[in-house]
Amino acid sequence: MRDKRFSRAKGSILVVLLLLGCLLVSESYGWGFFAHKWIGRTAVDAVPAQARPFFQQHREYLSEHAIDPDLWRKHDPDEGVRHYIDIDLYGPYPFDALPRDLAKARQKFGADTVNERGIGPWWVVKTYNDLVRLMRKRDVDSTLVKAAALCHYVSDLCVPLHTTENYDGQLTGNKGIHRRFEATMIEMYADSLKLTVRPAQRIKDPLAFIFDLVLRSYSLHQK
Repeated sequence: MRDKRFSRAKGSILVVLLLLGCLLVSESYGWGFFAHKWIGRTAVDAVPAQARPFFQQHREYLSEHAIDPDLWRKHDPDEGVRHYIDIDLYGPYPFDALPRDLAKARQKFGADTVNERGIGPWWVVKTYNDLVRLMRKRDVDSTLVKAAALCHYVSDLCVPLHTTENYDGQLTGNKGIHRRFEATMIEMYADSLKLTVRPAQRIKDPLAFIFDLVLRSYSLHQK
């Protein structure tokens, strides 16, 4: 499927898509299905004017399909590790022992170890690069699938519990906190949350941006 508005907008869309999942991070830090959909729907309003009509047209798609990667986990055994990184297994903050380059990280720690500890940041960049390729092909249908997935992966890394080995409180006697935090709490207080969408800005280095996001997210996990 091709769309002339998509073609005109694609230059601006590239600036925005990596931000879709974290525009709301200052107001809330956990996402279940409800919040993933909320993020996908609301983030469209941050898209630059040139690209906004395209995203507004597909707002409901981005919202409804922002949960798809969680559904994929049921059928793809490789999907789970794409949603997190237990970065505190790589030494003390700011985890400089972990090379930000995936090939170097695998060489240093072993591919199996890196995979088990989560590949979230690198998967975001891969998804972003796939998205760029699809946009250049002007493949609207596949672009929307990839954009919704990117929204999900980025927003998952905004959840502090997606950045730590103690992801469910299992190491500190608080098992079950993951679900309570990212789904139950958000849905319970949704009516009182005021979500402010910040204007999107160009990201020069997506990988560095995502690792900075992970560090900010991790710093909140004990609060």
